[in-house]
Amino acid sequence: MITLRRSPFGVGIVVLLALTTTATGQRGPVVPPVGAGEGPTVGNPSTGNPSTGNQGSGSQGAGGYPPVAGRVGVEAMPPVARDDDQPVLLVAGQAIRASDVFRELDLVVPGRSAEVVRQMLLSAFARRVAVQHGLDVQAEMLEREVDVAIAEQRARFALEAESVGLETFLAARFGFTVERYRAEIRARVLASLLLERAVRFEAARTAREQSQLILVEDLETATGIATKVAEGASFASLARAHSVHPTAADGGDLPDVPLGADVPLLEGREGLQPGDVLGPLPITLNGKAYFRLIRLVDRLQPDLRPWDRVRVEIELELARRPLQPEELAIFEARMLDRYRVSRPGREP
Repeated sequence: MITLRRSPFGVGIVVLLALTTTATGQRGPVVPPVGAGEGPTVGNPSTGNPSTGNQGSGSQGAGGYPPVAGRVGVEAMPPVARDDDQPVLLVAGQAIRASDVFRELDLVVPGRSAEVVRQMLLSAFARRVAVQHGLDVQAEMLEREVDVAIAEQRARFALEAESVGLETFLAARFGFTVERYRAEIRARVLASLLLERAVRFEAARTAREQSQLILVEDLETATGIATKVAEGASFASLARAHSVHPTAADGGDLPDVPLGADVPLLEGREGLQPGDVLGPLPITLNGKAYFRLIRLVDRLQPDLRPWDRVRVEIELELARRPLQPEELAIFEARMLDRYRVSRPGREP
């Protein structure tokens, strides 16, 4: 049984399906800032490190999968371990290194550093799934997303540093050419896109439940909704009209939940059959009282088809419904159960 918990890094995982307005955005997880790196080694290391390059050269792809023309996989990402603790400043010949900066940030703004570490952790998990199953993305889409990411960063930089151009800053701060900068952004965008696909691919490979939710603030409204549902009204339409949960716009559709997962918001669903409705029942979220109605849509068996058989379905679904924070939390919990993750020198 999967129960969401804190990661060993002390990162507060998003409470599964709780009332929250947080979203990952239309293009999925936020791309880490330049210089963030590629994340820790997790679990049993794969044979060798993927090397920088692109598919279509005739070489073997991830996990021995042959490359597919017009698609890009994990081989196009730089190695996980770079061992380049570069100096940030030299003071009278003494180096202040990137690791020193991170140590200070970890003490002063632990929330921000934990956020970056968690993103790197998720990317490391996604890399392993991509290597194992040959996950890839459309090369043309990747380049479009890179163009968008660079344009957004250029716009932000123009607002924050009007007197210095981005190219000048990159050359002075990192020693980057424009081409090197694009390669760095490309690696991070690719990591983000592979993470989206890894989350949905892994979710499909386990028995899971599909549910809909209506969350309201008073019992009278909840009771009225329950009556209308019993009379045959559309649960989705009522969710759009009345629910205060972020899923309201999608008709109350929740991300698929692994069968038997401990999810307080869905507590009591075990006895439901597809089509049944539970509630109204009280629940407290973030210290506030609500009432919930849950409709079990279906229980699905694991889909063990390989990536090349499901990639079109997954990519179409991602275009229709972008990745949600709750899905990342479920993926993280599953990967933490699968792989051993620790901070060297802090845990046995």
